[in-house]
Amino acid sequence: MTTNALPMARRTLLALGVLTATSLGGGGRVGAQPAPAADDRAAEGPDPADGLVTEQQSGDAGLPTETLTFDPITLIRDIQGASKAAYEPRIATFSPTLLTTLGTDFVGKSRAKNRGEITAYLGLFDLPFATDQGPVPFCAAGLSYASACVYAKAKGVAVSRSSLRSLLGDIDHHHFYPTPSVIDMMYVAMGKRRWVRRQDAVRSLAPRPGWIVIFNWNQDGRPCHVGIVERVAGTNLHTIEFNTSDTDNSNGGTVARRVRPLNAQVQGFIRPEVVRAV
Repeated sequence: MTTNALPMARRTLLALGVLTATSLGGGGRVGAQPAPAADDRAAEGPDPADGLVTEQQSGDAGLPTETLTFDPITLIRDIQGASKAAYEPRIATFSPTLLTTLGTDFVGKSRAKNRGEITAYLGLFDLPFATDQGPVPFCAAGLSYASACVYAKAKGVAVSRSSLRSLLGDIDHHHFYPTPSVIDMMYVAMGKRRWVRRQDAVRSLAPRPGWIVIFNWNQDGRPCHVGIVERVAGTNLHTIEFNTSDTDNSNGGTVARRVRPLNAQVQGFIRPEVVRAV
């Protein structure tokens, strides 16, 4: 059974206690978001615990969507690390260190030239490089992989699938939810008071370097891409993004620096510097 990821993400995270009615409520506060529409609630369908969900992602407005298919329950349990007795110390300079790491070690990697690296990003979450539906999107998986590398280096351990997986719970606890799902990343940030709506960022809380930016190209409430803010210049965001285009909007699959307008295609931001609140 395969179901749509947006209502499933909300339902699964509510069931696990990550989200509350308050964190999904309306208003202009940091972390607030309008309540789900009635048609979304009606479309939730069966519980995904015995099956897979799908999520459509796209690195640019002009690109076809790519399909991410995953088991949300297994993924959440793996990331949260239920058996973890203690967390690694929080890295106070996480965001600037991550930006430096992305610029030196990741920008320029692509599906075409670096299949092994892209496979590793997805393999961290037991996902393949491609399926019979085409390439598997890796914007969220890549950002999560790079974040785990930051913690591995701080801990002084070699980068491997097992060492990085053991650190995903630390990133979730201290900064943001590391996952291949853009939708889950956004909803967990809401529940932990790390979410800033675009409207609030424009009015009162300007985006900062290191904030994670969630895009919704069709402006339909369904996030489909994620990046990280490198700097802000006026109304433009200078970002680093996985699975995007390095020259224009006609080719994807690359880790690249982009310039994005702070417009309605930006759904909101995640603040990794906010200490876990719940």
